[in-house]
Amino acid sequence: MKEKDIFIGTKIKQVLDESGMKIENFAKAINRHRCTVYHIFNQKSVDTELLISISDVLNYNFFNEYDYFKNQSEYKEKKYLITVEDGEKKYKITVDKL
Repeated sequence: MKEKDIFIGTKIKQVLDESGMKIENFAKAINRHRCTVYHIFNQKSVDTELLISISDVLNYNFFNEYDYFKNQSEYKEKKYLITVEDGEKKYKITVDKL
């Protein structure tokens, strides 16, 4: 599967299911309503701040799903590494434009 085909909502649902956490508890932990969680499951992309929160709650770095850029020659020309900090946790994101 190519990275551009990744549906982050599907991956979030998979990790949540594997964690055994109930949707109600997950929704509360990310400060969202339960119906919003079901909406997230259908998203191809998620706001960075929300994805950081989801990563913390599920103890899974969803940003790693996008590490494929490092090995793609078509993206090697202009790459920028951004560090996003959330409290004590840091996430590194590679982007092709600032």
